[in-house]
Amino acid sequence: MKKQKKHPKTPTAKTVTATHAEKDNAQKSMRKITLIYILIAFSFALLARMYWYDYALGEPNYIYKNQVMINTNDGYYYAEGARDLIAGHHEVGDRSAVDEPVAIVTAFIAKILPFIPFETLILFMPTFFGALITVPIVLIGRSLDRPLLGFLAALIASITYSYYNRTMTGYYDSDMLALPLPIFTLYFLLESFKKESLTIYLGLMVSLCATIWGYPQSFTLMLGTIGMAIVYALIFHREQKSLFVLLAVALVAISQIPIDLKLPIVIAAVLALKYLREVVLRFFWVFVLVSLAVFGYFGGFEITINSFKAYILKNSLEVNSSLKYYDVVQTVREAGHIDFEVFSQRISGSAVAFFLSLGGLALLFKDRKVFILSLPMLALGFLAMKAGLRFTVYAVPVMAFGYAYLALYLSKQLSEPMKQVVIAFLMIFALLPNLAHIYEYKSATVYTKKEAAITEKLGEIAGREDYVYTWWDYGYPVRYFANVKNHSDGGKHDGATNFIESSILCSTNELFAANMMREATEKYEEMISKGREQNTSTLEYMLKSANIDKSNYQKYLDLLGSKEFKPSKKTRDIYLYLPYQMTEIFTTIKQFSSLDLLTGEQKNDSFMGIYEGVEDKSDGIYYEGRKILDKSEMKVYISSSGAKLEKYAESSYDKNRKFTKKEQLIDANGEFNAIYLPSMGTLIIADDEMYNSVFVQMFFLENYDKRLFEPVLMSTQLKIYKLKI
Repeated sequence: MKKQKKHPKTPTAKTVTATHAEKDNAQKSMRKITLIYILIAFSFALLARMYWYDYALGEPNYIYKNQVMINTNDGYYYAEGARDLIAGHHEVGDRSAVDEPVAIVTAFIAKILPFIPFETLILFMPTFFGALITVPIVLIGRSLDRPLLGFLAALIASITYSYYNRTMTGYYDSDMLALPLPIFTLYFLLESFKKESLTIYLGLMVSLCATIWGYPQSFTLMLGTIGMAIVYALIFHREQKSLFVLLAVALVAISQIPIDLKLPIVIAAVLALKYLREVVLRFFWVFVLVSLAVFGYFGGFEITINSFKAYILKNSLEVNSSLKYYDVVQTVREAGHIDFEVFSQRISGSAVAFFLSLGGLALLFKDRKVFILSLPMLALGFLAMKAGLRFTVYAVPVMAFGYAYLALYLSKQLSEPMKQVVIAFLMIFALLPNLAHIYEYKSATVYTKKEAAITEKLGEIAGREDYVYTWWDYGYPVRYFANVKNHSDGGKHDGATNFIESSILCSTNELFAANMMREATEKYEEMISKGREQNTSTLEYMLKSANIDKSNYQKYLDLLGSKEFKPSKKTRDIYLYLPYQMTEIFTTIKQFSSLDLLTGEQKNDSFMGIYEGVEDKSDGIYYEGRKILDKSEMKVYISSSGAKLEKYAESSYDKNRKFTKKEQLIDANGEFNAIYLPSMGTLIIADDEMYNSVFVQMFFLENYDKRLFEPVLMSTQLKIYKLKI
């Protein structure tokens, strides 16, 4: 008898209901696991960042007004802006960060959480926002159907060298927005290729707008990411027209249209794609071309080109000038070449982990092709080998995924107990170097308690319109604590700007320094009134005002140092701010004014050596067990052969805080000069030009022309003089 074929059973209502229930349960379980992973990873990242705070609490000099101070100079720029936003006012031309996203976000949080002291808020904002990167990383893992992958990657990325350094407690800077936001964007972009969802599409637009608003320099990265998404869509999703419309709208989202106008536009476009889908797709090319036109008109590639010039071609962003100043990029470590060992450590913690991550990343690209959308972020991180270590941080989360994927790949063929052992071993191997780095990375606060108190005291003496001259490194904290104006800071320190401060600090002629301070201030204020302070060289404006051609600039500088020069009418007080910290960078400061502005060539090489922790013995002064100053012969031993001293000086404050000094001429033909600071255990050896400079004479010896300057606030760490002319 012939057997009848069995036909598949038609699903009953009960079977379909059961299938849906199982699917719902699986999704609920996935959401629950994802949430648990996020909470654990976020808590881990927070706790890791609390170590530095615990360390800082044990350093009394790091605490001011009952709170640990921040540890990045730029942080005081945003803190000043937030403070001024809360106060509701600031001075014209003071360069306050009132328009900066970090300051705006800080002021907003301060207003909705008024019970949190301002200093506490700026200290812990990077702790919280830095740990937030774990959220999109875990979500990306879920998007790739591997939530454990995202969890492991989040643990690694959140504490890796470069990311930790730029989001640690106290590192109050734009990095706390610049770094997590692109990862949120990557998550929504990956999800957009996985499913058509209004929530995901809106999330993508909001995250793109937030990324560009929070850190405008992300434009190049976002453009590259969208470009990669377009290429990927052309290869694997060519028929999905709605995806191309979405990516066209994404270009509008990263354009330079103001965010309050741009956000409603892109949200409306996404809503149209959802609810007027047929109409949008019917006019597909119109929609795409309009989006491209808007993108090109409002920004386009201009920012990309400027960024390329600044960090790849090494062209610093300067004021317009025909004179040849010293390029500040040459002195910024973040913008220079780095060796491979540093490169790999900052990205993966160690060279071995770096190569393992690359292997895992290759496997991940093969198995989850959509993850190649992260390539622009990886490429930007690898650009650090050419453009400087600041870029390594962008490769961290991508490489963390590679390492985590390799750990899961190697363990998947093993039995359950061994699988967990292998994953745990590989994770410990990846995490330990980074945890060791966190333990060892005990960065100092920008100011000590004493420096902060003295600078704040200056604010009680000086007015809001008064000027303070110091090196640009101290520009932001001076403005924050003293609430004054200055000529240079962390955002305004091109070669033309630095020439002024360098000339003042390094001059051997106090009259020149005094006249330069007065003229630069009064002319700079004129530039502010004309709206020209951002793109005009102060020196060249001064030359124009004096009717002196640029080619004769030296004639004008010589005139500033002569008694025949008549300074401009005084409109405000001016202060000279001399911190001890400046000593270690003083030779670099000298380079900005010790050059021929017509050729750009350095005039001479000056020498100043700072030896801290010296030991004073009967026969000489020793440094690291080697005699560097012989008291009987009065010679210094910088190299194997000794050099005769011209002058020897000692200075210190006694128990009654009274300044004492003694200075003696040893040999008029001597090659070097020495200053010994017994209370600080420091010896300074300098040639004549450095020894006779305004900074050295007025800080270490308190030698100053009483007709030109008067001391205002004096201590071993900081000395402030007021200009009298």
